[in-house]
Amino acid sequence: MVLSVPIFMAAAASRLYDGGGGRPAKELIAAAALSPSQETIAIMEHYFKATYIGLSTSPFVLSAVRVSLCLLYRRIFATPSFRRKSTIVIAMCIVGQIANSITNLCMCFPLSKFWNPLQPGQCINGDLFFLLICIVETLLDVVVMALPVRAIFFVQIPLKTKLVVAGIFLLGGL
Repeated sequence: MVLSVPIFMAAAASRLYDGGGGRPAKELIAAAALSPSQETIAIMEHYFKATYIGLSTSPFVLSAVRVSLCLLYRRIFATPSFRRKSTIVIAMCIVGQIANSITNLCMCFPLSKFWNPLQPGQCINGDLFFLLICIVETLLDVVVMALPVRAIFFVQIPLKTKLVVAGIFLLGGL
């Protein structure tokens, strides 16, 4: 997790610095298609290479955060049933991360088509892929966030305190 964050941040900063000046990707592709100068193509390739690095590292970052939260919850709620549930959630996070990473790595054939859309080849529908990934990521976030809430209500403390503690755990939803 410590290594993924700087790589992801560097890729994002690289996209902003020399990656098309904040223009949408479709606009960069259209500009390169209209006037295929070396400079235009270089800017487009730089932007998409930085995007590719960011897409390749983000599943690791997101999964590392989710798994670390589940491991924290396991230390707080040390019952066997909670350990089973948290292990299932950790497995779901890891499987989702692996599927996301493999799809990111195989998004285009040949791979260089990702950063040079003008070259021949095929890519999957990126909009649909990212929509599905966002839905899965959101569901995993909700599951991780809700995991400790049920366990809180089995702790021997007053109801008001249970509600306050559950609210604190649910603050992650903000």
